[in-house]
Amino acid sequence: MFSKEKELDTKSGVDVPSHQCDLSSKGVSMGRLAKFTVFVISFLAFTAGDFSRDNLRLMSLSPAADEGYADVKNRIDLSAYTDMRGSGYLSSGQVISKGVVKEAQSGFVLIGKGDRIYVSLAEGESCTSGRTLTVGRVRSEVRSPATGQPAGFVVDFLGTARLEGLIAEYGCAAVLTESFVPIAAGDILMEPRGMEEHCIEPVLIEKEIGATILAAKESMDMISQFSVVYLNAGSSVGLTRGMIMNIYEGRPDIIIGHLIITDVYPETATAVVTDTLREFHPGAKTRASDKRQVEQVLRKASLCSPERGR
Repeated sequence: MFSKEKELDTKSGVDVPSHQCDLSSKGVSMGRLAKFTVFVISFLAFTAGDFSRDNLRLMSLSPAADEGYADVKNRIDLSAYTDMRGSGYLSSGQVISKGVVKEAQSGFVLIGKGDRIYVSLAEGESCTSGRTLTVGRVRSEVRSPATGQPAGFVVDFLGTARLEGLIAEYGCAAVLTESFVPIAAGDILMEPRGMEEHCIEPVLIEKEIGATILAAKESMDMISQFSVVYLNAGSSVGLTRGMIMNIYEGRPDIIIGHLIITDVYPETATAVVTDTLREFHPGAKTRASDKRQVEQVLRKASLCSPERGR
């Protein structure tokens, strides 16, 4: 049984039972002891080499510990870096075309969303009303920065077109349902591309996988944060969507940035640069990030909000 004697609470002036005062003082002492114990353990682990300053920072501040991100599992918001709908890809072989844009019904040279066009379909392709195709553009040939040998063609995604059936004397009619950049006669029609979610969950691959950045979107020679880049490796060697990779240029022991894989093909992959210390050039090397490095990227990345992740 606790004593029923009362003492005066010095802060509020309210009578407080003495047993509550005893518990309060014990709680303070226990709290100080717990803090001191945590400090000692952390100091010993740090001096033993088990933790670095970055690791301690990640343990205390990692979004994984934030309940607000529990539902979305720390998904990176790709829309904060670029419009991935027009990211394009590196074709290591022949680009298969379903047809080409012939002309705009309005006669305009440059056309966009909502414009009606005439298309010329490849042999064996049908002008079925309601059929959707991706509009693309093949850019100049990409060569390996290291050897100078042909490495493929970059294909840009420009938008989408929905076929509306045959019109006498004009051929197959269509309407542009999406346009990421101006479209023109001669642009090709391809199989519809499935649109991935903008929120992408990082994937940790615990094995040595490397690749070379062969080119950047729009043939940019200087690559930096937000750049869309194309790698010379794909699913055949283990690359997968959501994989985070370190970027190196020159010295293989100095990481100058990171990228995340957004689309994977058998022999190539498309990625976006999430952060970089400086600009770099095509030919830079990449290597799969380890768990600690992935956590560092998440600390700096733009993450999807809980509302968007649901």
